[in-house]
Amino acid sequence: MATLIGFSLAGCASADGRYPSLAVRDAERVQGSFEPAPTDQNAATGTINPETLDAPFKRASDAHARFTAMQPEVRALVSASRGLSRENDRRARALVGFATLTSLRSQTALALSDLDLLEVNAATGFERTREIRDFQNAVLRMITQQDAALDSLNEAMKQ
Repeated sequence: MATLIGFSLAGCASADGRYPSLAVRDAERVQGSFEPAPTDQNAATGTINPETLDAPFKRASDAHARFTAMQPEVRALVSASRGLSRENDRRARALVGFATLTSLRSQTALALSDLDLLEVNAATGFERTREIRDFQNAVLRMITQQDAALDSLNEAMKQ
């Protein structure tokens, strides 16, 4: 083993027994310079385009309005299906109604995720995010109402 180590170390040495220099060679030196890309001075205006905020909020409001309009019908279906077997047609309609409400809740949450992305982009661009947070809070209130309704319906379906 010692012989192998000796041969390996000897392979690093030059013919006269000296090891190569660890100094930076001319080919390893960095040459040239880097120029930063020009920045757009008008990029950070400090305000958010109102149309950009209105689109996701309108989608959330539309989904919430459909959720609210459909909720009494689904509640009636759930009440009518109470105590029935899973194979019963009324129970199946109640489950489909519940799934539709869940889908509408998901659409509201997707609009919230779009607002979250707008907030991140605004914050990293040093723009004000207060307007976005106001919209986010309004959508969060919608989602909270929808969650409470879905939880209530879910409990009613278990009975």
